[in-house]
Amino acid sequence: MKPLFNTLSAVSINFVFILTSLYVFSSNNTLLADGNPSKTDIVLKEKIYIHFDKAFYNQGENIWYKVYLVDAINHAPETLSKVVHVDLIGPNQDIIESKTIEISEGVGKGDFKLANALPNGAYTIRAYTNFMRNFDDSYFFTKKILVNHLDADGGFNTDAANPNISFSPEGGNIIGGFLNRIVVKATNPLNHGAIVSGEILDDANTKILDFVTSKFGLDSFQFIPQKGRSYTAIVYHNNEKYAYPLPAVKDYSATMRIDETYHGYRVNVFSSLANGTNNLELIGLQKGEVVCRAKINGENTQAAIDLPKSDLMHGLIQFQLLNKNGTVLSEELAFIDANHLEDKVTVTPSKKVYDSNEQVELEIDFNKLFQQNLKANMSVSVTQVNPVINHVPDLDITSHLLLNSEIKDNIEQFGAYFDNDSIRKKTIHQVLIAQDSNQHLFKEDIKTHKLQFTPESGFKLSGVVKSKNKKKLVKANVSLSYKNGKEMGYDQTTTDSLGRFSFNNLNFDDRTFVALKAKSLSSHKHKGAFTIEIDSASKAQFKSKKAIGDENIQVTDSSTKYNRNLEFDPQEGEVKLEQVDIAAEKKRLDRFAKKRKASLYTRPNHTLDFERLRASPSARDAIQALQGLFPGVNIIGNGTGYNVTLRGRRSLNGNNQPLFLLDGVPTDIDMIQSIPIFDIDFIDIIQSSGTSIYGTRGGGGVIAVYTLDGTEAKDEQNNKNGMVSFYHPGYYQARTFNPNANNSSTLYWNPDLKVNPSENTKIRFNATKSGTYKVLLEGITSNGIPVKSEAYFEVN
Repeated sequence: MKPLFNTLSAVSINFVFILTSLYVFSSNNTLLADGNPSKTDIVLKEKIYIHFDKAFYNQGENIWYKVYLVDAINHAPETLSKVVHVDLIGPNQDIIESKTIEISEGVGKGDFKLANALPNGAYTIRAYTNFMRNFDDSYFFTKKILVNHLDADGGFNTDAANPNISFSPEGGNIIGGFLNRIVVKATNPLNHGAIVSGEILDDANTKILDFVTSKFGLDSFQFIPQKGRSYTAIVYHNNEKYAYPLPAVKDYSATMRIDETYHGYRVNVFSSLANGTNNLELIGLQKGEVVCRAKINGENTQAAIDLPKSDLMHGLIQFQLLNKNGTVLSEELAFIDANHLEDKVTVTPSKKVYDSNEQVELEIDFNKLFQQNLKANMSVSVTQVNPVINHVPDLDITSHLLLNSEIKDNIEQFGAYFDNDSIRKKTIHQVLIAQDSNQHLFKEDIKTHKLQFTPESGFKLSGVVKSKNKKKLVKANVSLSYKNGKEMGYDQTTTDSLGRFSFNNLNFDDRTFVALKAKSLSSHKHKGAFTIEIDSASKAQFKSKKAIGDENIQVTDSSTKYNRNLEFDPQEGEVKLEQVDIAAEKKRLDRFAKKRKASLYTRPNHTLDFERLRASPSARDAIQALQGLFPGVNIIGNGTGYNVTLRGRRSLNGNNQPLFLLDGVPTDIDMIQSIPIFDIDFIDIIQSSGTSIYGTRGGGGVIAVYTLDGTEAKDEQNNKNGMVSFYHPGYYQARTFNPNANNSSTLYWNPDLKVNPSENTKIRFNATKSGTYKVLLEGITSNGIPVKSEAYFEVN
């Protein structure tokens, strides 16, 4: 029997021309009143994109990044949130480090320092605002980062595994008697595309057609299924044969097929319903808002609607076919291309090849921005191309904002769909057909959510004042005092009927000492009879499959150890020495040992317990408390200024001052002096070879101060007239980029590219290492247009 596929090919061409009259969409949004989400319902949603200096790192390097926070609808850098939380997540899904980034004019910047001892593997960076936590965590920005690890699959033999196969009819339905387009998607257990071959058979075992998937695991085919018949796909992979049933053929239903034309889209509607296409309505939604619609009249079985691209925003559009009762019969996604947006800014090297140590000059042309009176916030990186990695187009600001950020499911190699490959448009259409229509993020209506998390414009400190036995709420005035390296401040408020208080929109630059004190408003004296309980900040749970799987992320003890290690990676010219004084016997952890386990030294030479000092302070501050107690600890001063030296310790860099640590983090003597005595748990003095782990900074010895944690502070401090104090981490202050540090392959990083409106901007730096380099400029204009330009040059 002659294959049915060959007979139907001619029919499919005829179907293109068997059309009813064309219908023009109206821009009228009358359907909004009937229950579809309007722009005002979702305008509060936000998107994040992060520009990284590169995607592959080695231990000891910095991950440099710039955060772009934009409105989810128009991508303008105007949002209610002014705070972004950025997490570095390990291969085992534990949060290694977190940063709180202040957002100004839609942007912020930061970095992560990778420790020398960091395990190889695929890491994930996620970023979110507090307000995003109200919605699906697929709204969070996530990006894979490889650390000295070329295979993100972790060595898993994906070729040997059985493939996962799905068949998705365009429009959601297979209808008998009409030409149907079906997309086949094959993936391995890691959800990466798999190359398979196969054939479609009918229920009489007659072969209809063949198919072969591409490197992304995708292919599409068309055929006319018969009513009352069933069809099966036979798939061949690694010399194995698998059978998969195709979705059932519907005898009475409707569907659509979307074809891109030069100026727009043609939406072909097919119906096997009793009244054909009569009274069906086609609507198009973008960002959850109805942007176009057409009502079909006449009892024909087919209709076609032409839609100009000029009437649509760039990005995804969701088409829905509804019956007269408003029931959705068919829906599909399409992508409005936006390649021409990227040419608003161009970056060009002055030469294609430079000599080693020659000055590189990059010229950046902003003329098209200025001609349209547009402003832009941009960042630029220059990074050596890794010769070992098989390079594929990476996620960029355009592909993320227009596509990736609006799809829940993971799509492999998003950036590949935004290059100039001739098959790109066909492939991206296959990708969207293979997506479950419910995976479109903007199908979520904000009215269905209880908005538990509000937009943050600063930090919030809240809590409750209770009686000492915690059984009675206390009406009180609560005062807030804070101090950091830049400012001091004071505020006060009154508790509500439930004893609760809150200080909002606090802006703490970096680490800040905070003290809260409550004073009862009762006519009775309550001295020492009530406590302050501070609300703890919770981390966002993360269950999305989009980046790192289903498991919740938990903060582990090892992450604290990692944070301490990264502060002491060797600097230029240093050699990292291993500790030699290691206790062989593991002793039962006491109070001190539990806090020391996150430190780098093994044993201190001396320890001062502050338990008695807290009860009866005899010293003005922690430094004064050490005077005259331990041999070799020399302290000269009277409280307004101290000179501290540890006898027997001489630094190679000429600085004989000891290294001061506060809960394992480097600080200075002024910060140590500012800590109230009643906040200190104990102090360790390290004078032995154990200081070598800190490099030259520990050459003058180490004084490690440990404060009471939250539980200990409540137990002791709240007995003192309802007082509690602690250190707030504040906003993270990004390091300054140094191209010579840690032998980094990043030659240049500028998160705050300055634009010269009178002439093209020029960037200059020295080419210190041979290789191929990629220049990547990204940004966002004031009206929400993503900007991207890239270039390459060689260094001999």
